[in-house]
Amino acid sequence: MNHSENPLPGSRGSAGALLSRDFGPAVAFLLLFAGLALGADDHCSVTGRVVSAATGEPVRKVQVILRPADPRTARSVPLGAVTDASGGFSLPDLEPGQYRLFAERAGFVSGEYGARRPSRSGTPITLLPGQDLTGVEVRLTPQGVITGRVQDEDGDAVANAMVQVLRYTYAQGKRQLTPGMSAATNDLGEYRLYGISPGRYYVAATARGALWSGLYRSPASAQEEIYAPTFYPSTADAASAVPLDVAAGAQLQGIDLTLARVRTVTISGKVVNAAGGAAPSNPMVFLVPQQSAFQPGRYSTSVQDPQGRFVLRGVPPGRYVAAVESWSGGQRFMARQPLEVGNADVEGVTLTILPGVNVAGRLRIDGPGHIDLTKVRVFLHPESVGLLNMGTPSAQVQEDGSFLLSNVGPDEYSVGVAGAPDDCYLKSVKANQQEIVDGAVDLSTGAGVNLQVTLSSAGGGIDGVVLSGTQQAAGARVVLVPEKSRRARTDLYKTATTDQRGNFVLRGIAPGDYQLYAWEDVDEGAWYDPDFLARFDHQAQSVAIEETSREGLQLQVIAAN
Repeated sequence: MNHSENPLPGSRGSAGALLSRDFGPAVAFLLLFAGLALGADDHCSVTGRVVSAATGEPVRKVQVILRPADPRTARSVPLGAVTDASGGFSLPDLEPGQYRLFAERAGFVSGEYGARRPSRSGTPITLLPGQDLTGVEVRLTPQGVITGRVQDEDGDAVANAMVQVLRYTYAQGKRQLTPGMSAATNDLGEYRLYGISPGRYYVAATARGALWSGLYRSPASAQEEIYAPTFYPSTADAASAVPLDVAAGAQLQGIDLTLARVRTVTISGKVVNAAGGAAPSNPMVFLVPQQSAFQPGRYSTSVQDPQGRFVLRGVPPGRYVAAVESWSGGQRFMARQPLEVGNADVEGVTLTILPGVNVAGRLRIDGPGHIDLTKVRVFLHPESVGLLNMGTPSAQVQEDGSFLLSNVGPDEYSVGVAGAPDDCYLKSVKANQQEIVDGAVDLSTGAGVNLQVTLSSAGGGIDGVVLSGTQQAAGARVVLVPEKSRRARTDLYKTATTDQRGNFVLRGIAPGDYQLYAWEDVDEGAWYDPDFLARFDHQAQSVAIEETSREGLQLQVIAAN
């Protein structure tokens, strides 16, 4: 493909322009970073303006920030400018490379150049030596605002309630409600949520202080009543919540919430030590709702009883994870257990704690070239969905390739590597000399393992361009998805965003068969959901990757709905 047929406005001739003419911008970019010396005329510049996405009018006093696309680059200091009365800005004396351009101003949602929506990634800007990029337009979206009042069942104001907007996003391939910005109500029960991007949202309120703690004990029973986390207009059930569609610059007023009062129950049980003997002193027992990432409050207690007995009061019905964590003599002890809470007290819950385990291992490199192992980290990503997990343990690799992860909690984990050069891929993982096909290590029984992790420096690559008809599609999200039998391994997925020429580069691809998608607009992480992916199978391009192979592909963009 001859990329010189579509030159950028304002580009001036240089060594970079010649490379672009002969090899295409993607290859030119790589050659430049392979050691091409920069001359006095090889510095670049970016000029443009910021306009309102709603009206097209220029926006003044916008903070424009240019950051390197790769945070590992030596050019780590962001550059900035402020727009003038005509919305114009100029960023001179730039080094060649790939950048991302952001814009911020009060009254608008922060955005990135080329983003189709404020919540989306934008278009990387690739600057070749000597290039003056002009006519860059950043579109800022006016913020949405939601205002209203929180009240109790008698219509009285509820002060100091926490109000949040939530929207559905993807987490580990599952769609769930995720909280966004929040605000507290004033003494009149009023709240104001601002800086909201266009989209569909839910609003929820949580009482705090005495109302949340449960002061409404019935004289005839041991049960208490509390004001549960409430979705607009007045329901404790997220499935019954009424969504709100927020347009650019919209101000939704009168979004009033009436807190829902619910009966609560008591949960009692015992913390026991799996190894026998007494449990560690003063472990903390807590519950976290597991139905979504919306977790307005935890129910917790410190276990003071020598026998490990505990009681949790004031718990509303729902699905939870009960967990314990304690430290004793530098050793971490943990337990977790799903718990279904109905309308009756729950008794006899047994939480069996296990000590954190040590995961020792060694990293080796298979393939050509020298890699500084001390810049590499090995991490264990918990398979559990939700915010309640035992953390993401990681360890720095030593010069000899050894590493040690200490006090790792009971769970199943996928093994990952960070900090390796772009052409590397995770070739194999062995636990106690046994190959792990799906990359998951089971530590739920509390037994430690020895890991042997092999990285290959001979990963495959794809250089491509995305088109919309015959035009280059800037800002498209390109996603490489492994064949169905390997989709549990998230390390095999690769993503990139096309630059202003529609070009993209994927590196460090493990050998195998893949499907390549290019979406004009897609929710982050949606490609891990098999049901979502199945809708676009007919628009994907198949590609087979071998070690060190370099594929050149042209894709048609999948248009946004």
